[in-house]
Parts: sequence; structure tokens; C-alpha cells
Amino acid sequence: MSRGLLGYVGPIAASGFNRENYTGVATYQDTNTLNSIQPIFDFKIEFPNGYGTFAGGAEVSYSDAEIEAGVLLNGNANVGASTERYPGGYKLTVGKICTLEFHIWGAGGANSTSGNGGYTKYRATFQENTVVGLYIPGWNGEPSTVLEKRAACWPDAGHGGTGASYHGFSGGGSARVGVWYTNQTNMNASSAHYYAIAGGGGGTHQYEVNPGHGGGSSGTAASTGSYSAGGGGGGTQSAGGAGGVASSYGGTGQSGSKYQGGNGVAYSSYGGGGGGGGGYYGGGAGGTVYASGGGGSGYIDTGFSGYINGSTTAADGNGPPAGVGYTRPTNVGEGNYRGAIFLKKV
Repeated sequence: MSRGLLGYVGPIAASGFNRENYTGVATYQDTNTLNSIQPIFDFKIEFPNGYGTFAGGAEVSYSDAEIEAGVLLNGNANVGASTERYPGGYKLTVGKICTLEFHIWGAGGANSTSGNGGYTKYRATFQENTVVGLYIPGWNGEPSTVLEKRAACWPDAGHGGTGASYHGFSGGGSARVGVWYTNQTNMNASSAHYYAIAGGGGGTHQYEVNPGHGGGSSGTAASTGSYSAGGGGGGTQSAGGAGGVASSYGGTGQSGSKYQGGNGVAYSSYGGGGGGGGGYYGGGAGGTVYASGGGGSGYIDTGFSGYINGSTTAADGNGPPAGVGYTRPTNVGEGNYRGAIFLKKV
């Protein structure tokens, strides 16, 4: 007779085991099989172990009830502390078939006057044992110096140029939910696949405030800056935003591309215009010098087999979108702040 998990019947070999229900028949000698049985989790998230890394840190299991209540991955939480939510790749393993809802905010551009990140809401059904990548954008710490603000925001924002002075600031990186990737090259390849993206805001220039904002089906363009410097264009669903035309000092901003904001281009001793925000297609950088970058576009994969519904909303000068059904956490997606993802079972 069977006595449950540790029951046995004579010399009969193990048979009919079901790891999820812990049922079946085994002999006393089947220790390898018994030792291999592990508790079944409902959901699991493996956290990054440092800035810009892909998992490798703490692994946290969540019950059905905990996922129904929701899990917030806020890139701005406890910055610099041991419990920091690093910008990087979070590996979600879905232990059972279910419908998940995601609320996603891209990062704002570097500096408080930069463009705001966009917002995307996405709902889809995922099959048992599906692995999903959750990618939170941001900098390595809160940028405060000109050099820190000039450096590109992870994973896909354009930087503010390499000249010795008159720098632009970085755009904001996009936040994404999609296939799990283990390095930045693969996640930013044009063939990479995502279910939903929230675009990042454009970076401003330290001597001109006129940024574009993250999308939305399209990011918004930056306006013309001083000395006839052209603002960077917003990314769309099919092309990156155009780089801003040169100012009277020279230099044309780099255009955005798929999963990449345009970089500010140095001219002589001058830095570049503000970098473009990252997104499905990134925003263009501002013209060198004195112009800001455009915002990157958001994205929804309506062709995914589990897709139910979704919407994507561009930010504006009043700030990142508030959220629909879940309120945006404080500061998320604003200029100089990282992005965030909230997920729950519905």
C-alpha cells in the first residue's frame, strides 16, 4: 500500500510520481528520487546583485496571495542601502498558469529639469513555468555631478556628449517586461522581444530647458533651444527620433534607434545636446549645443498569445502619468529618478 510521500511497497521501483501534488508510490530504496523532490513555489523573483546586472542576487518566493496583493520593484527604493533595488534585470518565474497585470514607468532624464518617463499598463495570461524578464532603468546611484548626469542611464538612454564643457545630460532609460535576457547586448538587440515597454524621458542641456518626454505610442519631441539648436525628436512605433539640428556653434544630435536613445555629439570643446530617452524606439539627442533630447516610445505586444489588454501613455511637463488602477510611487519617472514596475495576479 502507499503511505503518501514517504510510503513504500516492497521492492517495487518508484512510479507515478507527481512533484506538484507529492503523490505516487516508492520503495524505501528510492532515496535519490525522494531527495530530488522540492517544494513547489507559486512565483519567484531573482534580484540583481549589483547595478546593471541580470539576476544573481537574492531569490524570493511569493505565494499566490502575495502576488495577488502585488509586488513593487521600485528602482528608487533605498538607493545606496543594502536593500537597494538596483537598475538591472529581475528574473520572474511564473509557477502556475495565471493572469498578471503590470504597471510600468520609464526613468526620467538626468537632472530635475529633464523629461519625464512614460507609463504602460499591460495584462496577459502566462503559462506554467514561464520565465519573464523585468528590467528596471536607472543610474548607478543618484546622479548629482555634471559628469554623473552626462553618463547614459541604463539600459538604453543616450548620453550627453563627450566634450570638455557645456554638456548635455543623459536621457532616461526605458522599463521593460519581456523575454528573459542575461546581458545588455542581447536585451538591446533589434531582434529582442518584449511584451510591454515604458519610454524614458529626454535629457536636458545644462544651459537650456526644453526636454521631450517618454511615451506613449510616441515619445514627445524637445523644442528648439538657444542659438537655433534643434531639439531631439520623439521615438515612434517604427523609427527613432531624429537628432536635433546643429546650433550656430555646430554639431548635430544623434538619432535614436530601436531600444536605444540617441547620444549627444561633441563639437570642438563642447559637449553634446541632451541625450534621447530609451524606449521601443529611442528619442533623438538635442543639437550641439543648447538643446534637449526627445523621449523614447512605449510599446505593447498585442500579438502575444496570452495578451488581454494594455495601454501606454506619454508623460508631459506636469510629470509622469499617475497610473491606471495603481498609483505611481513617489518620484518614480521624474527627472533624475529611476523607473519602476508593479505586478500583481488578477
